[in-house]
Amino acid sequence: MLGISSSMDIIDALILGIVQGITEWLPVSSSAHLVIFQHILGINDNPVIFDAILHLGTLLAVLLATWKYVLQVFLSSLRALRGNIVENIKKDEDARAGWGAAIATIPIVVAGLLFQNIIEESFTSLWVVALMLPLTGLIIFSVRGRYGTEKQVSLKQAAIIGTAQIFALLPGISRSGTTISAGISSGLEREPATRFSFLMAILAIGGAGTLELYKAFKNPGDP
Repeated sequence: MLGISSSMDIIDALILGIVQGITEWLPVSSSAHLVIFQHILGINDNPVIFDAILHLGTLLAVLLATWKYVLQVFLSSLRALRGNIVENIKKDEDARAGWGAAIATIPIVVAGLLFQNIIEESFTSLWVVALMLPLTGLIIFSVRGRYGTEKQVSLKQAAIIGTAQIFALLPGISRSGTTISAGISSGLEREPATRFSFLMAILAIGGAGTLELYKAFKNPGDP
């Protein structure tokens, strides 16, 4: 049913929802914790679609919490299309953030399409999680004590952060931890790096979740 494991009952779904709700807001890879708990609960089928549904719930929470800022960025991005687009984006911080988030999403979309089968298989492997979680720790530790000086993201920085986001396709690599670390490494202050990371999440999580739901409805008998 919609790609959710037949071995999963309502209690399992509730537990996984709680795990997602807690870990999504921390740079610890919610996907890795979902994989771990799915193994503990004995859910053996491919969990990618169910994970996508959980992330869409997270996306809704993000939108509810930041809708004013997201709406402001969206409208500014649209206004930038009038006249000289390049100059408009340079002058408008919100438009630059919006188009930067769009640019930053391109690498993960391309990588996700090219390596879809490998990514889906990784979500069934505890070995992948065991290898990637320490790597997340190293990524975050690499910016310990570092403080950028720039308050506004540039399109170049957006491309760098977006490229780093590719690695978060694997369970165990924290998307927020990786992108915030990449933002700080590229020269951003911690607050704008964090804000841009969550803005990127709206496109990345929303796109991935919508695609998986579309595939599930198109092929309801597939796992």
